[in-house]
Amino acid sequence: MKNIYIGIDTSNYKTSVAAVDEQGTIIANFSKLLPVPMGARGLRQSDALYHHIDTLPKALESVFDELKNCDDEYDIKAVSVSTRPRDMEGSYMPVFKGGYLAAKSISESLRVPLFEFSHQDGHIMAGRFLTSLKAKNRFIGFHFSGGTTEALLIENDKIQLIGGTKDISFGQLIDRLGVKQGLGFPAGAEMDIIALNNDNVRSSPLPQIKVNGLSFNISGIETSVLNNKNNYPKEDIIKWTFIEIAHAICNLIENAGKLYDEKDILLVGGVSSSLFIRSIIEEKLSKKYNLYFPEPMLCSDNAIGIAMLGKERYGKTSCNCNGTK
Repeated sequence: MKNIYIGIDTSNYKTSVAAVDEQGTIIANFSKLLPVPMGARGLRQSDALYHHIDTLPKALESVFDELKNCDDEYDIKAVSVSTRPRDMEGSYMPVFKGGYLAAKSISESLRVPLFEFSHQDGHIMAGRFLTSLKAKNRFIGFHFSGGTTEALLIENDKIQLIGGTKDISFGQLIDRLGVKQGLGFPAGAEMDIIALNNDNVRSSPLPQIKVNGLSFNISGIETSVLNNKNNYPKEDIIKWTFIEIAHAICNLIENAGKLYDEKDILLVGGVSSSLFIRSIIEEKLSKKYNLYFPEPMLCSDNAIGIAMLGKERYGKTSCNCNGTK
C-alpha cells in the first residue's frame, strides 16, 4: 500500500494539484496557467478565482486518474493547500479560497488531516527537497516571481523577510515590458528564449538597478525600459532588461551572504527559472556560493512543494483527526 499526500495551490497565475508518496517521489502533477486576454497585464482576483473553480475539477480528475494507474494500491494520508501568499499576519488573497474549498472537501470526504501553508512555503520546499538543502537548517532564499521579489533567511524551517524590492517586482517589470512588446501574459518564458537567442553585444542604455544593502527600487528601470522600447529592437531591450535583473540579483546575493555569513543560496519563483538570468548568476558567483536552482517546473508556481510540506507535517504529528493544521 503506497501512502499518498495531495497538495493544492491556486495562485494568481496557475491552478496546480500534485501527489507525492512517502519517499517524496512525485506521483502525479497537474499545473495550468490561468487564461489572460492578449494585451492584459494579469487578472482581477474575482476572474482568477472563477478560473480556478472552473479548472480544479479537471485538475483533480487528472491527478486521481494518475493515481489509479499506479501499480500499487494507494492510501491518501493527508491533503495540503496554500491559503495565503506569505506566512505572516494579514497576508491574504481571494484566489487561495478556491484551493482551500477543494482541499477541505477532499479532507472531509476521506476523513484525513487538512494542512494549511503559505504559497511562499510551497516555493521554498519545492526548491529544496531534491537538493542537499533539505538537510540544512539554515540558508538564504530569494523568491522572485510575478508578485514577489524578496530576500529571506530560512532557519530551522522559519522564514524571515530580510530584504527585497521597495516597489514593483522583477516579474512585474518583465511582464509589463513583454505585454508592451506584444507578448502574452505571463511573458517571462518567451522573453527568456528571446534573450538566450540574441547574440548582440551592443552596450545597454538602461540604468543599473542600484541595490542598497538588501533593498532596491525597480520602477526607475521600468520607466527607462518603457521609454526606450521603440528606440531599439525588441530583442535588445529584453536582453538588456534581463542582464540588469541578473546583475541586481548578484549584488543581492553578495550583500546577503556577507551580512548573514551564509554560502548556501536558494533561488525560487518564476523569474528564477530563466536560463539566461541563471547563466549570468552562475558565471559570476558559482565559485563563491553554493547556488541552488530548482528545475524550472519547481521554480514556477506548483503544488509539489505544498504536497511535500503536508507529507512532512503528517510525519511530525500523531494527530489523525480531520482539520488538523
